[in-house]
Amino acid sequence: MKKGAGKKPLIYGLIVAVILIVVGGIIFSGHSPVKNNNTQSGTVFAGSPYFQYAYLISTPDLNAQTKNALAGFKLGTTQNTDGTVTYTLTTTKSGYFNQTYTVKPGEKLYFIERSLGDDDVTNDSDYALGDDTAIIVDANGYII
Repeated sequence: MKKGAGKKPLIYGLIVAVILIVVGGIIFSGHSPVKNNNTQSGTVFAGSPYFQYAYLISTPDLNAQTKNALAGFKLGTTQNTDGTVTYTLTTTKSGYFNQTYTVKPGEKLYFIERSLGDDDVTNDSDYALGDDTAIIVDANGYII
């Protein structure tokens, strides 16, 4: 047996392990970021691509434009004992799921409707619900 011949598999194993760790770090970086309460990070809602399609729904009085954007959905609210409010967007369209959001004091909930062309306000229907969602924005204007 040659001197040092048994070390090659160990070195190759270490190289593979290092590569897997680096690749795993790259793949999972940016997923599930840990929030740091001392500094604000994230996306400013007003500068995001969603802002132009946003309708404030965490308010007791919805304006006419917001009601039109919500075609196909019923908005329900529940005041929780901890001061939060739970908003539920319910639809009867088959194959689509209801959405629920819990908003803390100081936060705002916006409904995002990227295409009003698929909404039928007269019949309270939305023919393509895939472009409809909501976004919670914190008191500093960042998307949560």
